[in-house]
Amino acid sequence: MRAMVRTIGLVTALVAGSLLSGCARSIHIEGLGDIRKQNVRVDVVGVNWVEKQQWEALSMQDYWSEGNQLRKDAIDQKYNLPVTFSPGKLCAVTIRGKDPHWKNWTRRKATHFLVMFDTCSDNQAWRLCLPLSTKCWSSRTIEISIQPSGVVPKTAPKPKCKG
Repeated sequence: MRAMVRTIGLVTALVAGSLLSGCARSIHIEGLGDIRKQNVRVDVVGVNWVEKQQWEALSMQDYWSEGNQLRKDAIDQKYNLPVTFSPGKLCAVTIRGKDPHWKNWTRRKATHFLVMFDTCSDNQAWRLCLPLSTKCWSSRTIEISIQPSGVVPKTAPKPKCKG
């Protein structure tokens, strides 16, 4: 009986370890260069596959406008984490799996997350959309840089997961 309990415990530990190893468990976003010298609004939003197209269709001007109800609702419902990077302060944020926003993403069945910022010099590179699925990542932390020229993934998803 002890041997069977020990075997079940070992199998459970192995399965849990294999499921958790190599899976993204946090997102780390860091401002670089001149981003550190100005006030920059950064939003990190978890969206499901139905919402993804709507979020990607917004222009930078429309997204950051005061009248953008989509952004306001996402903040109110806590699936948009708004952060402000300021001069002289830490220009980084880490969102872990235990964070309330991440839990809301899970509850809403989010498949992707977007990182957006308001001082980008490029109308295309102000936003980055990446998959949330743990199958898409080799590392436990997804690293993203925000530079004046755009949002850049330092950690790339596996090739089959792009898009």
